[in-house]
Amino acid sequence: MGNLNFQIQQAEEIEQGTYAKALTPAGTYKAVIFDSDQSPNKKGTGSYLRLDFEIKDGPHAGNDFSVFYNIQHNNPVAQKIAVEELSRLCHAIGLRGTANNEEDILNNELMIDVVIDHGKDGEDRNKITKYHPLPQQQPEASATSAPSPTTGTTFPHQKPL
Repeated sequence: MGNLNFQIQQAEEIEQGTYAKALTPAGTYKAVIFDSDQSPNKKGTGSYLRLDFEIKDGPHAGNDFSVFYNIQHNNPVAQKIAVEELSRLCHAIGLRGTANNEEDILNNELMIDVVIDHGKDGEDRNKITKYHPLPQQQPEASATSAPSPTTGTTFPHQKPL
């Protein structure tokens, strides 16, 4: 057997309580989809897709939370809501047509609007209300494509007069 060499703390040194994750405050954040799982739901009436999101920037960078999508459900309204939400997410990350597997969605970055949802079970959790594509980076103006004060506009393939 391996040598553990673990120093056990005194009882009064051990902090009691849970290690619940802090909620991300409401706002708009850059995020990445970093993990997923498909599983049957508890009642056996369908299956869900769990996607895990991590905040990438700002003071809440590193915060993560999960969102569940009822991709198959015996309640057509629940399934319709999930399909619409997942479709909005796919549009925000640039997917069209068919996502063949979870890997098509994983590791994509996007902007998300987050709120704190007060669940029916009494638990607060983060909820995404909107998905947005990342803002497009504006190309920096180069000296060769900027108007010249004395000769007018020059183009990269032309020489100034």
